[in-house]
Amino acid sequence: MRCTVLTGSDTKNIADVARITLPGVNGELSILEHHAEAFFLLASGTAVIEKTDKSVERISVQSGGCHVREDSVLIVA
Repeated sequence: MRCTVLTGSDTKNIADVARITLPGVNGELSILEHHAEAFFLLASGTAVIEKTDKSVERISVQSGGCHVREDSVLIVA
């Protein structure tokens, strides 16, 4: 799965993602490969992106949205 993170000052493209955990406005949510298409509103917190090689990247999120489509995730924070 691929993940693109857009912030006010940076764009990150991350390949080979196994799992994404996000702070949603209704609680924490996790996205795995082949997730149904969806849009989520994000709350303040930390996005945790786990890659298939077991490395982990953490990105601070103030608010925003997340769009899941096929095997691609777009996070706008």
